[in-house]
Amino acid sequence: MKKSKFINVILTLLLGNLLLNTAYAQIYVWTDEHGNKVFSDDPSKNKQAEALKVEPTNILTFPEVNKNTTRAVPEIKQPLDFYSSIFISSPVNDSTIRDNSGTVEVTINTRPALAQGDTVELLLDNVSTGPAKGNSSFVLNNIDRGSHSLTAKLYNAEGVLLLTSPVITFHMHRFGGK
Repeated sequence: MKKSKFINVILTLLLGNLLLNTAYAQIYVWTDEHGNKVFSDDPSKNKQAEALKVEPTNILTFPEVNKNTTRAVPEIKQPLDFYSSIFISSPVNDSTIRDNSGTVEVTINTRPALAQGDTVELLLDNVSTGPAKGNSSFVLNNIDRGSHSLTAKLYNAEGVLLLTSPVITFHMHRFGGK
């Protein structure tokens, strides 16, 4: 009894693997002489093989984010001095990041801590990485090899630019072998 359950689990996993790896390939099924279901992409192994109808997988598409725009901010006449500083604490200036996926984790600190409603915008090579958000941690993906600059901008709840961080530079190393 336990052996039969084990075989069913293995066959289910194999079928799942076949479905994931061969989304458009034809799959055939038959029962062998021991009563076990057999799945294959080759019907010639058994004359009683039946073709399985495999529905196409779901494909999600997401709208493109326009990364070539920066946020238009109104000019302020007087500096708002609630915050004394904003700086990028990670990655450290002039550091080298070795990550073949091009992932960079960015941490921004403000003094005092970021107040509710205030937001931070991150710029990579002077281009916004997306809309300003209410936390100070960012994850950048698929960053190209080479040197890059990071800057953070701090906005109040009304969208007024309060502070801009010093620019830091980091160097992305990705394996480029073939």
